[in-house]
Amino acid sequence: MGPFNIAINANYLAIDEYDLADVMLFPNPTQSTFKLDGIVGAVKVMDLAGKELLTIQNYQGELIDMSSFSEGVYLIGFEKNGSTGTKKLILNK
Repeated sequence: MGPFNIAINANYLAIDEYDLADVMLFPNPTQSTFKLDGIVGAVKVMDLAGKELLTIQNYQGELIDMSSFSEGVYLIGFEKNGSTGTKKLILNK
């Protein structure tokens, strides 16, 4: 038998990416309010163009009221352990 080479290529999620995947946004879709589970800190509601429509500086897990917003899709921005993430929220009235 002659010489042979073995190449192993592994991709791992960074710890901060895993932490962001643990963030739960519910209910989604919603008719008026939603909540983020796993986040304490700043939360932003943005339109799909990225324009900030609502900012909560010290989010502590309370319901966020979207009843004054139009039906549509929104981006919910947040920070966790120094990393930023976004989730899509569907608002159906």
